[in-house]
Amino acid sequence: MSLIVVSYGRIAAAENVCGETVSAELHIDGIPAYAQCDASLNAPIYSDDGLNTRTTSGGSGWILTQAGGGYQCTELAHRYLAFRWNIKNSPVTKAAAWCDGAAPAGMAKTTKAVHGDVIVYVPGDCNTNASTGHVAIVDVVDGDTLTVVGENKALRRVVKSTCAACFLHVLANDGTVPDAGIPDSGLADVSSDTAADTGSPESGSSDSIAADTLTADSDAKDGPAVEGSTTDAGAAGGAPGQGSPSDDDSGCECRAGNRPGFAGGWIAWIAVAVGWGALRRRRARVQRSRARTSA
Repeated sequence: MSLIVVSYGRIAAAENVCGETVSAELHIDGIPAYAQCDASLNAPIYSDDGLNTRTTSGGSGWILTQAGGGYQCTELAHRYLAFRWNIKNSPVTKAAAWCDGAAPAGMAKTTKAVHGDVIVYVPGDCNTNASTGHVAIVDVVDGDTLTVVGENKALRRVVKSTCAACFLHVLANDGTVPDAGIPDSGLADVSSDTAADTGSPESGSSDSIAADTLTADSDAKDGPAVEGSTTDAGAAGGAPGQGSPSDDDSGCECRAGNRPGFAGGWIAWIAVAVGWGALRRRRARVQRSRARTSA
């Protein structure tokens, strides 16, 4: 049993397979994104309220949220849709196929996201696995930039809306954020705290849009820590929210991105070598010309 601080400021006791205490930023509408561990990796997952999870049913009220593979990206989507929106017929295929066919009853496929939608990534795009694909839950929409929460691995990340093959939208969802402006960081809330600011300021000051933007954190966040910190392998992966090769994105979630600047570095060294060779040949020609003139 562990204590989990949910994103709208309440504390709830939640049972989970790995005995994990989930950070506030890894909740979406009060429902936590759990990390994998050895105990969960090959197991089914059951839940009775969206927070408590087990590898076996606890009896009446418990539903299967993942048939195998533990806390997959699809597990969080199943659990969120079931307990936030009472949608219990979400797709049971791999994430790559969630846009195939008609949307489940009570849902629609859309091309524009709101808070609470399921983003279904284009398989292979945005560092996702081309075979398994990936899904996550949309938290914040800022133009064509989305902040999403997902599992496998459990993280909050920033992506472009163009990463989506489609969005699965619950018809009953009007996009309202139940956080009501309460910052997840625990810092004092201010009037400028809106849905555009997820409530985790990187500056340490009062929670506001000015203190917590992509300008202040140009590589975005690829997990609980700011990209580039010692807890995130110390390297940004290029586009906002994409991990580096040492960030160990795998499985349903993401493949590691290409090491940024690697090819560019080799090109630069080749250019230097070519330029140095040309300079040496020019000096040799000048010296031969001077020698003939002296003779």
